[in-house]
Amino acid sequence: RTLEFIRKRIRIGISGGFFLKDSLISWCITQDDGAMAFLHTIDEFRKYGYAESVSKYVITEIRKQMKTPFLYIVKNNEKSLNLAKKLGFTLHNEVSWVEFGE
Repeated sequence: RTLEFIRKRIRIGISGGFFLKDSLISWCITQDDGAMAFLHTIDEFRKYGYAESVSKYVITEIRKQMKTPFLYIVKNNEKSLNLAKKLGFTLHNEVSWVEFGE
């Protein structure tokens, strides 16, 4: 995705971030279809629960809009799958993505 797409999603979608002092160290935004996405924590701040906290915040904000939180995870991304399970997500479907060239 482009930087402009990400800026737009932060502006108009649901997003959350964890700041330490003035630095953003963990974040999550929603895709244009409403899926939670772009979850990331800067390497040196991993394993402190920041991604879990940011995810819980985004889940809460999605639910406030009376929507169901959902996400897509690459099949063998064990860390993301484990976090999703910890947050209460269950596997629903397998999805295949196809991209069309211009």
